[in-house]
Amino acid sequence: MTSGRDEKEIPHPPQKYAAKEAGTSDSDHVVQVLRHVEDRLETAEREKRRIWEATADAFISLDAEFRFRDLNIEAESMLDTEREELLGTTLWEQFPEALGSALEHDLRRSMSERISILAEIFSERRRRWYDIRTYPQPTEGLLVYIQDITYGKRIRERVGRTQPLESLGLIAGGVAHDFNNLLVGIIGNASLALETMPEADPVRRLIEDVMRASERAAELTRQLLAYASKRATLTRNLDVSEMVRDIDGLIQAAVPGRARVRLHLQDNLPSVDGNASQLHQLVMNLILNGAEAIPPDRNGEVVISTGVQRIDGELPHARPVDGGLPPGEYVYIEVRDDGAGMDETTKARIFDPFFTTKPSGRGLGLATVSGALRAHNGSIQVFSAPGEGSTFRVLLPVSKREVLSGPEAVSMHDLSGSGLVLVVDDEEIVRHTAKSSLERYGYNVIEAENGEAALDIFQRQDRTPALVLLDVTMPILGGEETLRRLKTLKPDVKVILTSGFSEAEALEKYGGAGMAAFLQKPYTAAQLAARVKSVLGAEAAQA
Repeated sequence: MTSGRDEKEIPHPPQKYAAKEAGTSDSDHVVQVLRHVEDRLETAEREKRRIWEATADAFISLDAEFRFRDLNIEAESMLDTEREELLGTTLWEQFPEALGSALEHDLRRSMSERISILAEIFSERRRRWYDIRTYPQPTEGLLVYIQDITYGKRIRERVGRTQPLESLGLIAGGVAHDFNNLLVGIIGNASLALETMPEADPVRRLIEDVMRASERAAELTRQLLAYASKRATLTRNLDVSEMVRDIDGLIQAAVPGRARVRLHLQDNLPSVDGNASQLHQLVMNLILNGAEAIPPDRNGEVVISTGVQRIDGELPHARPVDGGLPPGEYVYIEVRDDGAGMDETTKARIFDPFFTTKPSGRGLGLATVSGALRAHNGSIQVFSAPGEGSTFRVLLPVSKREVLSGPEAVSMHDLSGSGLVLVVDDEEIVRHTAKSSLERYGYNVIEAENGEAALDIFQRQDRTPALVLLDVTMPILGGEETLRRLKTLKPDVKVILTSGFSEAEALEKYGGAGMAAFLQKPYTAAQLAARVKSVLGAEAAQA
């Protein structure tokens, strides 16, 4: 039986068929009308097929039981199945993940209520994400439009993950910079006090406690800088197997008693260009994280392995930092535990600052691992499932460049010297601390609160400073422009740049501009004197 709606959809014949032609029987007239309708339907079907095959996305026609009754070539390619194999199969056979999900409910509602829906699904079989949009057919069934959105989704997830981390990185870097300036005053003055204080002085122990607390605070700022920076501080060629062996005693002492640590380290590894302090911190974080994942009611083990891995394409289960890894040779450090494991929700958040699954957890946690990897142009793979433990594999590029070198070392027992030093810093406490420290070792010191004041003093001073201690980040006129102008005034002037930020960045950015050396904040009085003497050398005694 044909419904009224169906009758209305039959196209009207042209006028010439409206009346029966002379000499034509009633049955012949009906046949002519039907043939014309069939011609029109065939033309419409050919046009639909032409449009279907011209589109770059998949179209599928489903019957009332969600069986494939038609599809275009793009759908065959997307589903990686021939047309003949797909016809008659159900949508649920191609996307079993939809069964029992909200998507199945939406699709059935679209079929029964004759409404369009837009949904998203992840295919476990194909490891791809798809947008699915339905359009009810005029009679029964659905026209389904499917678009592969995997690439766009990955980009959005990466941007969504990167943007807040970039913002937090800027904040962390700014906090570390200001905090380091305060620590220069604390550590510098405390170290001076210890140098002049008798061993028996009862206040000495209090000053030593201040130094220890300040050094711990300085380590915290280094973690913040490692998180904020996209580069490592001063680097050198490292054998990661030897690096892990060097801290084995610390590892064994740090892990809980229920965790047994085993080393499987490959000998004669290619070197990586890395900062030992940051990589020590990275490895310790991963090992402690693995040991603490072992439930308190049983014993377990953490296995640390090293080796070489070739990367030629996209890395599965990886968290690239600032994009994927280029093809090449990489040294890996793998930390595997047989602990509780993690679900997908937890894995998605483990590198977020301050995220923890432990009741007593706090701090930056694995976020510092992410920061160190950014600094070393590395990546990390994470493999884990509930009840199956976790494996973290860090990948670091094999070194291809010469190691950066600093100034010649100076004995810490012979730091005295002479000469005029200009200290330029916008923080008063830093200037006063540097002045007191250098005067303690025999130097004459003048101060400037910014770059413009430094240039004015440099030009007006009867006695030209033998050396300038120059802060990188200052208002009015920063360190970079001040350095350039100083070199214009006196090309052979010796300048030590100082900052809480990355030493490697300073050497790379300013080394070619005539910087003599770099001193990272915070520093002790002895460290400042040693760096000044290493730059001035014999000139300090003659100035």
